[in-house]
Amino acid sequence: MSQINAIQSVDESGVISLAIWNNCIAAGYANGMIRFFDPENAQMCGSINAHARCINAIDCNEQGLLASVSDDCYVRIWKLSGDAENLQISHECNHRIENSKLVGIKFLNLSRSDLAVSAYDSSEVTIFRAI
Repeated sequence: MSQINAIQSVDESGVISLAIWNNCIAAGYANGMIRFFDPENAQMCGSINAHARCINAIDCNEQGLLASVSDDCYVRIWKLSGDAENLQISHECNHRIENSKLVGIKFLNLSRSDLAVSAYDSSEVTIFRAI
């Protein structure tokens, strides 16, 4: 394995989670930001202030939905369109799970919006239909 590029952070916040959509790298940060990067040139092509606390997991599906979970107890769904040169991001929905530090999220089928969500110190996996 050899390194071919490196994406530098714009602040001191650490990258906690990664996902890929339409040849863009989506990075979830400890400060609640999600930033999007073009892997070809390592340039940032978009960002959203997604959560009030640390983002612990993100996932994307083929329909352009990005799901994120955070220490702030929220599951949030974003709609992505365009490409690295013209990325458009809109908030679709959110759901609060009271008293839960959410640590995992995964689309169950790449072409649908069913999600599995997990929380720290919980033996339960919750299934949602996002939209």
